[in-house]
Amino acid sequence: MKRLFFSFSLILAAVSASYSQGTRFSVRANVGAAYLPLTAWNDFVGKTDLQTDLYETCNPIVYGGASVIYRISEEHFVSIASEVLRPQRKFVGSLLSVTSNSDTIGFFPLRIDWNFTGIPLTLGYEYHTGFLKDRFEPVVGIGVSYFFSEVTAKSIVIDSPRSSYFKQNLKRTGRGYGVNTSIAFQTKLNDSFRTLWQIRYRYSNGMAFTDNKGDIKVEFSGFDFAVGVEYSL
Repeated sequence: MKRLFFSFSLILAAVSASYSQGTRFSVRANVGAAYLPLTAWNDFVGKTDLQTDLYETCNPIVYGGASVIYRISEEHFVSIASEVLRPQRKFVGSLLSVTSNSDTIGFFPLRIDWNFTGIPLTLGYEYHTGFLKDRFEPVVGIGVSYFFSEVTAKSIVIDSPRSSYFKQNLKRTGRGYGVNTSIAFQTKLNDSFRTLWQIRYRYSNGMAFTDNKGDIKVEFSGFDFAVGVEYSL
């Protein structure tokens, strides 16, 4: 993932250096809040035999991103963008302990922390309507993404008869895809700077290309709202 950030930084630097005298390229930085329900993970916990006391969804999450935009014409724009999504799930419940002779010992406290990381590399298209262009122009966008994804799970079981802890850390990485559609409103501050308010829906399967049969789907689907600043080179 560090290599991905490094590569994206090189793209930004190359574009800035090569087209600093032109006006067709711009760069945009944004920060936002995303609601990502991780439906497949919710379903997984619901189908287990664990006695659930608490299942935290940790929504919404805060994320940041950056993009390079190329103006084809006054209405049509294309872009390449990336961002970092880090949703979490926390489970606190009980685990049934059984001996080798099938004798039930009892339920013991269990905690599982799932941490997800999704880094999409997105090719996007924007249509600028031209309505109220210098004030509050509506912008419609679509995009397709290639995802670099990771999920880590840390589980802790407290075995009360012996007052001991059992800890386990697991990590899973993979590649996947996503599609998105958005509507935004852009305000021109001056000849170089613009601000953008965007609402977007995204569907993604973050490990679709690398998952094995039976693996839990790693989703980053959901709605997000972002505020960005764009600078024309």
